[in-house]
Amino acid sequence: MNLTRSGWAGSQRYGTVLWSGDIAADWGILRHQIATGLQFCAGGLPYWTLDIGAFFVKKGIQWFRNGEYPGGLEDAGYREMYVRWFQYAAFLPIFRAYGRDVRREPWQFGAEGDLFYEALREAIRLRYSLLPYLYSLAGEVYLEDGMMMRPLMFDFPEDEKVFRISDQYMLGDALMICPVTVPMYYEKGGRSIETGTRKVRKVYLPAGTDWYDWHTGERLSGGQETETSAPLSQSIYTLRGCGRRLRI
Repeated sequence: MNLTRSGWAGSQRYGTVLWSGDIAADWGILRHQIATGLQFCAGGLPYWTLDIGAFFVKKGIQWFRNGEYPGGLEDAGYREMYVRWFQYAAFLPIFRAYGRDVRREPWQFGAEGDLFYEALREAIRLRYSLLPYLYSLAGEVYLEDGMMMRPLMFDFPEDEKVFRISDQYMLGDALMICPVTVPMYYEKGGRSIETGTRKVRKVYLPAGTDWYDWHTGERLSGGQETETSAPLSQSIYTLRGCGRRLRI
């Protein structure tokens, strides 16, 4: 396996895993990473990843060191963003935390029982519980030229509404991943967001199948937009397709 900064069409034959480079800590960049990864995989390259929490957290002399969090881990706003980034990355083909400016171990984000620490630990547990499913998807990549993650249009080409959705995607046949990409608890600088703010995530359910909310088990009809609860404690904002293969 080669973890490489650059690649091209056909480079997967060399066992390459590519990542998105030295990105900076910013909510907008997190949102762009989702679309970037989907476009990359749609080009026929199955293994994509990123630096969880961004490589650059703080600003520096060079123009490219453009992180938005000079306080690093002391900034609750960054800790929240890191958790959301971590939760998203738990549903990528390759799951890796790497970067400069701050330490990345889960215990750097709090002690047992703390909101941020527990959210990270839950995401790790979920990733490990999915290993048989992910292993099967990796087998499809090798044996059937499959894709682990893909835009919704690949699975639901009859539903034109999914053509413009770039912040939801399929991970295999069974899971639709819907990352949270906006702050809900803290703004930059650690300023607390108004406690009355609703912590929900709008999700579009593609037509052609029913869906089940991962957390509640509620069955929902496809072809509609809905809202799902998105507290920081939940490390998955995913809906499971009715009748699709779920190999966990």
